[in-house]
Amino acid sequence: MLRICQNLIFSIIFILSLLTISASAETNIMFVLDVSGSMAQKIGNETKMTVAKRAFGNLVDNMPSKTYTGLYVYGHHGDKDCSAIENIVPLGQNNGAKMKQAVAGLQPSKGATPLTNAIFLGTKSLVEDGKGDRALVLISDGKETCGVDPIEFMTKLSQNMPADQIVKYYVIGLGVDADSKAQLEKIATLGGGAYYSAGNEKELTAALTKVTNTMVKTVLFKDDFNDEFLNESWEIINPDEDSMIIEDGYLQILTGVAKGSFFNPENFILLKQKLSGQYEIILKMKYSRTDSPGGYNWGSAQTAGIMLFKDKQNAITLAASNNWGNSTWNTDAVHFAKMRKNKWQPGFSANYSGAVKERNVTLRIQHLKRKFIASFKNEKGKWQKIGEYTELRPNYRVGIFAARGGNAHEDMEMFDSFTLNKIE
Repeated sequence: MLRICQNLIFSIIFILSLLTISASAETNIMFVLDVSGSMAQKIGNETKMTVAKRAFGNLVDNMPSKTYTGLYVYGHHGDKDCSAIENIVPLGQNNGAKMKQAVAGLQPSKGATPLTNAIFLGTKSLVEDGKGDRALVLISDGKETCGVDPIEFMTKLSQNMPADQIVKYYVIGLGVDADSKAQLEKIATLGGGAYYSAGNEKELTAALTKVTNTMVKTVLFKDDFNDEFLNESWEIINPDEDSMIIEDGYLQILTGVAKGSFFNPENFILLKQKLSGQYEIILKMKYSRTDSPGGYNWGSAQTAGIMLFKDKQNAITLAASNNWGNSTWNTDAVHFAKMRKNKWQPGFSANYSGAVKERNVTLRIQHLKRKFIASFKNEKGKWQKIGEYTELRPNYRVGIFAARGGNAHEDMEMFDSFTLNKIE
C-alpha cells in the first residue's frame, strides 16, 4: 500500500517538474464523480445517482463557456474493479453539453471506490492541461475501498506541490456515514479546499454552486505596471512625484507618514472603477522593511498593501507589516483591519516565520455576498485565510498604499501586479 502511494506521489511530482509556469487567468475545474454501486441507494424517493445527475446537469447548464472543465468517473463498470476510472470528458472549454450528455447515460455498477487513484489522475490532467487556477471537485458517497490510503497520499501531495502549480480540492459527501465523512473531510482539508455534506438534491446543488462560484472568475482589470506611466484607470491621492516611480515592471513607492490620518497616505493609488457584485482583489508585491527604533506601536511600523476606501474615517486594509502592537516584534506579518466611523474594529493578523529585509507577498480580498474575506499566500505558497468582516453596504473603492509611522525609516515598497476579478 505504501509503495503504491509513494509511486503516485513521485509520478505527480515528476509531472509538475516538467511544466512551464503560466501567468494565465484561466479557471480549470476537474469533476470526479462516484458511480459505484452504492450510488444506487436512495435519497428520499430517488437514487443518489439520479439526484447527482440532475444537480450536475443544472450546474453545467449555467457554467460560463470560457471555464475549462472536465469529468472523471469511477466505479462505473466491473465487479469491485479498482481500475474502473475513466476521463470521459477531457479538460476543455464549452464542455457543458458534453458533460451533461456523458453523465445522463451513467448507471451505478458494482465497481469499487478508488478515491486515491481517481484524485491522482484528475490532478495529473489538471497540471498537464490546465493553466491558471485549478480545482478538483470530488463527489462521493463513500470512502476509499481499494487499499490505498488517501490521507497519506494527500499529506505527501500537499507537502510537495510546487507553489505555482497548486490544485485545490473540494469534496462533496453525498449521504455519507460518519467514517466516510471523516475521510472525505480530511482530503478536502489537506487539499486546501472545503468539504460539504449533502443529504439531498438541494444541498448538493448548493455545494456545487459554492465551489464553482469560488473558482469561476472574469478579469475586470489588471495592471502589471509594465508601462512607463501609471495606467489612466488610477488616480493619485496626495501625489509626490519624488517618491513614486514605475520602473522594471514595478510600481515603486517610498513610504511616507500619512497626513493627519492613517487613511490619507502619500501617493495613495486609487482605482477609478467602482466595485460591485462579487469580486476578488489580488495584489502581488515585494515588501521591504528596515528595523526601526521605538516600542511596539504604530509609530515604528512599515505597512503596504490593499485599502478599501470610503473616506478618511471608514476603510478596510489588508497589508504586510512588521508585527507592531505585540511582543513578537521580530516577525513580518499580514494585518486585516477595519476603521468604522473613525474607530478601529477588532482586527486579524497572521505571522510569517521571522523578519527579512525583503519578502514576496501576495494578498487577496474576496467580496462574497456581504462579507469581505482576507487571505494571503503563506510560506508554502498556499492561501491562508486571516479573517472576515461583514458589510451591509459595501460601497468601497479600492487602492494601493504604502505608509510608515513617524518613528520608522523610509523604505521602498514595490508592487508587482494588481488584479480585480469578478466572481460569477
